[in-house]
Amino acid sequence: MKPKCVTQWSAVVSACRSSLPASILFLTVCRAPASLAPGEIVDWGQNLMPVPPPSIHYTAVAAADADNLALKDDGTLVAWSMSGIQWSDILTNTAATLSNVTAIAAIQNVNMVLFKNGTVYAWGGDDNEGMTNVPPGLSNVMAIALGAYHSLALQTNGTIVSWGGDYGDESGNTVLPPTNSLITAIASGLTHGLALTSDGTVLPWGNLVNLSGNVIKPVDPSYLVNAKAIAAGDYHALVLKTDGTVAAWGENDDGECNVPSGLTNVVAISAGDGHSVALIADGTVVAWGDNTFGVTNTFGITNAVAISAEYEHTLALIGPLAGTAPSQPPLSKLVSDNEFIVTWPSSFSGFTLETSTNLSKTNFWTSVATQPVVVNSQNTVTNTITNGAHFFRLVK
Repeated sequence: MKPKCVTQWSAVVSACRSSLPASILFLTVCRAPASLAPGEIVDWGQNLMPVPPPSIHYTAVAAADADNLALKDDGTLVAWSMSGIQWSDILTNTAATLSNVTAIAAIQNVNMVLFKNGTVYAWGGDDNEGMTNVPPGLSNVMAIALGAYHSLALQTNGTIVSWGGDYGDESGNTVLPPTNSLITAIASGLTHGLALTSDGTVLPWGNLVNLSGNVIKPVDPSYLVNAKAIAAGDYHALVLKTDGTVAAWGENDDGECNVPSGLTNVVAISAGDGHSVALIADGTVVAWGDNTFGVTNTFGITNAVAISAEYEHTLALIGPLAGTAPSQPPLSKLVSDNEFIVTWPSSFSGFTLETSTNLSKTNFWTSVATQPVVVNSQNTVTNTITNGAHFFRLVK
């Protein structure tokens, strides 16, 4: 039985729920995807919930089993969840009280945010394995990630701190393969993790196992070099290469590691339970893997600027239409441990970061050599501070 055709995404949930068994929920689009409004959040797959109204101020989305988060450009959050679940109400109500947020993460019954000052806050329901017990004094954080039973934070000096389930050493520091390069991004699955270094190397750790409990290694060493973004599902891993292609390894019972032939020009990736999702430079979305709930049917979505996959559903954020986007993206800067970290939304493409130490000089701007990596839907540049003041701008 197919769900009823409706003219508004927000009405799809009630239409689908009334016409399908509770165990089969998926989304069918009955209007042109091009008519989706800028700032609209699209949700498809299992556990569909009414999405919040469109807003051009959304900058990132985070999907979870029964609750979701959207980050706004003023540092506040919008949260929505399945009704009738007590811990979902806790997640949603707490999110509404937060501000000065720069990054978000969500999974199962836990949410986590990164604040502009480099500190972290996590909250959730019962039985969360201590994932909400942020280590006291944790600071200088530049990225966050949530696994099924543990939480991760990446500090500006490249240290990864873990807490919750048994995932790191006794000090709370995750044991990684040795590297001489700065770690710039992290991702976490069920019992495994990924780290991305500034030279484009991927460092896997933990045990990436399949459903039979067998440990799975990358089948090709080339998967672990020339990378610019990483994503981890419960039982599989994704790497976005600098040439815009995607590599995958891990459990493949549902085809989640079968990257579509010819897939290129990818700018972002996300991994769910048994499916994988890629955002293309032209704003379209490609998905592959388990399609039990229609989660790999992307319905010809266009103008997407961010994606998030979790469990058996996916979120996509629709960006401003041509000519309506702000001319200059907002810049944020964090200075710590003799390094500066400059970020701006990844939805803005084609910009070059420039720096200056003296605005009184002529020809004072020079390009920053370090290429940005995408961390939590933000273009991120980390560099060493030299003596003197530093100013930054984006040019196109």
